[in-house]
Amino acid sequence: MVAKKRLSKKKSITLKRKIGQAQGKHRSKANKAAGQMRRPPTEKFQIPNDCPFKEEMLQAMLAQQKAAEEEKERKRKLAQKRDRKAQAAKKAQ
Repeated sequence: MVAKKRLSKKKSITLKRKIGQAQGKHRSKANKAAGQMRRPPTEKFQIPNDCPFKEEMLQAMLAQQKAAEEEKERKRKLAQKRDRKAQAAKKAQ
């Protein structure tokens, strides 16, 4: 019969430590989901300071961002409308 090799106390992982590690993983995932570990937003296209058309480029970028926000809002409203119709159809059944 072969004897089992015992781990030294240093190498053995206690149940308390295992639970702590699992809780740490869940905590980091929760923080990530809450947006607490998010990197600050960076400008996608940076305009050099010595550019002669800097003002026009900035105005164009702002207009593009505004159009994108309006498009998002329009899609969100359409989705809400679709959801309300689906709920009404479900209620009618």
